[in-house]
Amino acid sequence: MGNENLTSHLSSRVQEVKTSVGCEALAEAYLEDQEGVVFPWNAKRDLRNPNASLPGADIVGIVGEDSESIFAFGECKKSWQKKYPPNVMTNKDGMRKQLSSLVNEHKKRSALIKWLFYRTVNTPFWDKYTAASKNYYHSRNINYVLYGVLIRDTKPVPNDLSGTGIKINAILALPTRCKLKALYLPWGLNDLVPKIAKHGSKK
Repeated sequence: MGNENLTSHLSSRVQEVKTSVGCEALAEAYLEDQEGVVFPWNAKRDLRNPNASLPGADIVGIVGEDSESIFAFGECKKSWQKKYPPNVMTNKDGMRKQLSSLVNEHKKRSALIKWLFYRTVNTPFWDKYTAASKNYYHSRNINYVLYGVLIRDTKPVPNDLSGTGIKINAILALPTRCKLKALYLPWGLNDLVPKIAKHGSKK
C-alpha cells in the first residue's frame, strides 16, 4: 500500500513538472511568434545543471530589431482553478507579486541581464544584447518590457488579467512597458505535453 501511494505521488509530481515545462515552452513559442521575442540559449543544456536555472524569472529574452532591441523579462503561470482570477495571479508567490518585484528590484533585473550575458557572448545574438544593454543603461535602467503569460484550460474571462494589469501599470515609469497575455487551451492542461510531443513528431 505504501509503495502504491509513493508511486502515485511521484507520478503526479512528474506530470506537474512536465506540465510546467510544457506551459513555459508554449509561452516562449507564443512570445516568439506574436511578439518577436528571442530566447538566445539552449534550455536543454541548462537543465543538465540544476544551478543554471533562471535567477528569478521564467521569461528572459530580447525583443526588437537592431538598435531598438530591449530586454524582455516576465513570468508564466498555469492554472486549473475554476476561479477568476486564479490564485496564481494574486497569491504571495503569484504573477502580480513577481512582476512587481521585477519592477521594484533593480538587482533582480541586473542578475537576469548578467545571466543573459553569458548566453549571448560570442553568439549571433551578441549585437542584440549590446543594443538592449545600451538602451537599458542609458534610460537609467527602465527601458525594458515585462511579459506575463497565463495558461488555462477554462473559459476566457477578462478579469483573469485586468486586476494585475491595473496594479502593475500603477508602478511603471515610461519607457517600461508591461504586456499581459492569457492563453486558453481547448483541452486540459494535462494534455498539453502529449499534444506538443505529437506535433513535434510530425516535423
